[in-house]
Amino acid sequence: MARSDARRRELRHAARGAAIALVLYSVVAGALIQMRGPISTQSARFVALESSRPADFGSEARGRSKGHSANPQALIVWRLGIYAPVERMGLESDGTLEVPSDAQEAGWFARGPRPGENGSAVIVGHYDSRTGPGIFWPLKKLRVGDEVGVVDRRGNEFVFQIVRIEQVDKDLFPTRSVYGPTSKPTLKLITCKGDIDPGTGHYADNLIAYGKLAG
Repeated sequence: MARSDARRRELRHAARGAAIALVLYSVVAGALIQMRGPISTQSARFVALESSRPADFGSEARGRSKGHSANPQALIVWRLGIYAPVERMGLESDGTLEVPSDAQEAGWFARGPRPGENGSAVIVGHYDSRTGPGIFWPLKKLRVGDEVGVVDRRGNEFVFQIVRIEQVDKDLFPTRSVYGPTSKPTLKLITCKGDIDPGTGHYADNLIAYGKLAG
């Protein structure tokens, strides 16, 4: 939903300056990172059971409303200083969600609704990488009530308010809650959290933030 003229200008400026902001953020965050043990190169991937994969909701998601929104281009979390380019993501051969190859980019599940359309729009991002923090590293400080902006490729701006945040075991990932159909526009942000599994080198949990269209 469009906000005030000042907020719209801020969103457009943020989208245009995303690349510069990401470079600056990486430099600062890299200086602050502490050693935490092995780091996953697939840190945004979640482990899903055969019966709980995004593909299960593909037909429902493709029935989304048509019209005002286009594919997302940038995601902004003002309070946390996140300015993330957004790329299209599909499914891996095993049915799990693809994750961005660049730790400083976010990925939108393109088989689901676009942000701003009715339904569950899903955006994932890396928590960290072998070279430093990922784009969703600051999400550990996200709060209920925070606003998340999404700019699409037509220049439309949508603002979502975070209404719930949960940390879940990847083996118990709430696929229906995340990908299931909703009657209004919603946004789900996913990254990793928790302890490193010594057997896989990956984080054991996912951090999931649920947002509703503000207004």
